[in-house]
Amino acid sequence: MNDLFVVDASVAVAWFVPQEQTNEALDFEYNNSNLFAPYLILLEVSNALLKHVRAGIMPENSYHEVIDTELPNTINYRDDFVSLMPGASAIAMNHGGTIYDAYYIFFAQQLNASLVTADSEQTKVARRMGVATRFIAKRT
Repeated sequence: MNDLFVVDASVAVAWFVPQEQTNEALDFEYNNSNLFAPYLILLEVSNALLKHVRAGIMPENSYHEVIDTELPNTINYRDDFVSLMPGASAIAMNHGGTIYDAYYIFFAQQLNASLVTADSEQTKVARRMGVATRFIAKRT
């Protein structure tokens, strides 16, 4: 295993909206050159943050700053959606979880990277698949 990390949307959202996992998520500095994510993360984070804007938790101008500038420039994006879909689909079909979660798991597997997530179900599937996983949770 090398020192590469694949972060999922649960980690990226915690960088920008304070929640239980924020402190541990920030351990993975979002401008770290060893952080990778599939392009899917842009859609997932945009959608999650939009919900925070609509709920009055995040100002709209902060949303645009994150979506337009911070997120696109803080993670290394590398994937070929079409070529990863068969592997992600197989993981979801055979091991459970969502296709979205399986996509991150398969992406980490392809990069020989550790997956970083705040999603406990995704963590279980990834570990069953033999993917090194860092589950971030609330610090006590």
